[in-house]
Amino acid sequence: MADSPYFSREEARAIAERILGFSTADDTRVNITSGMEGNTRFAVNQVSTAGDVTNAAVAVTSAFGRRVASATTNRFDDESLRQVVQTSERLAGLVPEDPEYLGELTQQQYVETPGFFESTASLDPATRAEAVRRVTEPAARQNLLSTGFLSYLVGSTAVANKRGLFAYHAATRSNFTTTVRTPDGTGSGWAGVGHHDWNQVNTAELGERAIRKAELSRNPRAVEPGRWTVILEPTAVANMVSLMMFSMSARQADEGRSFFSRPGGGTRIGERFVDERVTIHSDPADSNLLNTPFSGEGLPNQRMSWIENGALRNLVYDRFWAQKHN
Repeated sequence: MADSPYFSREEARAIAERILGFSTADDTRVNITSGMEGNTRFAVNQVSTAGDVTNAAVAVTSAFGRRVASATTNRFDDESLRQVVQTSERLAGLVPEDPEYLGELTQQQYVETPGFFESTASLDPATRAEAVRRVTEPAARQNLLSTGFLSYLVGSTAVANKRGLFAYHAATRSNFTTTVRTPDGTGSGWAGVGHHDWNQVNTAELGERAIRKAELSRNPRAVEPGRWTVILEPTAVANMVSLMMFSMSARQADEGRSFFSRPGGGTRIGERFVDERVTIHSDPADSNLLNTPFSGEGLPNQRMSWIENGALRNLVYDRFWAQKHN
C-alpha cells in the first residue's frame, strides 16, 4: 500500500492470513477495507473547499459455536492485529448465542465485476477544479449562481475466513451534483450523476442542464391541485427505486411487516403493482451499475430480476431466512 491508497489483492490476502493465524475461535471472518476518497465543493461560482483522505480498517468476527462478536482496528502491525482478534474472541465469550448464525462460507465463485476505472482513480484536485470550472463559468456569464459537490472514491474490499474463503474487489466511484439559482431566488435547477468511470461524467453538460432549468423556472406561477403529468429525470427515478430496494426484505414480507406482505399471509410475489412497462434488475457484471460481486459474508451477488413487466419477482433473503424457507 506504500505507493497506492488501497491494498492490492496480494496485500489483502497477506493481512488476512496474518489475522487468521492469531485466531483460536471455531470460525473467524476478516473484512478488510482500504482506499482514498476526496471531494471538491463549490458555491457562488467558485471552489470553496477541497480535500482527500486515505483510510484502511479491518473487522474481525469471531465465533465459538453460535456466540459471535466483532472488533475493528485501523492499525496493521502484528501486535494490533493480535489484539483485535483477542478482543473479538473475548467479546464472543460474553454474548448470548445467536440462533440465526449459520457459520462461515467455504470458497465461492464470483462474477467478474468491472468496477475499477483509472479515470476515477487519478481524479486529482486540479482535474476536479477544471471539471467544476465548466459549470461555474457558464453560470457566471449568465448572471446565475452555481453550487455543487464533486466526490470520488478509489479502494478495495476483501473478505476471508478460516474455511478457505477469500474474495477481493477493487472499485472506483465518482459523483457530481450541481444546483444553479437565479439571483432573485425564483428560479432553480439541479443536475447530477454518479458512475464508476469519471469519463462518463460530463460536468459541462450537467451544468447546462441545471442552468436551463434555472432559467425556465423563473417566476413560477401557482397551479390548482389536481392530476398532472410529471416526467421524472433518471436520477429522480433512481432515488425512488433505491428507497424501494431497502424495503424488499423477504423476512419482513413473510412476517406481515412490509408493503410486499399479502393481506392474510404470504407475500406479493407474482402480483403486478406498477406499470407493466417497468422492469428492474441488478447485475454485478454491468459496469454502468454501482455493484459489488459479494456481500460482507462473502456470499456471491448474481444477476437478479426484481420487477418484471410490473410484477414482483423476487425479494431479498439473508442466509438464515433463505434456509428456513428452503
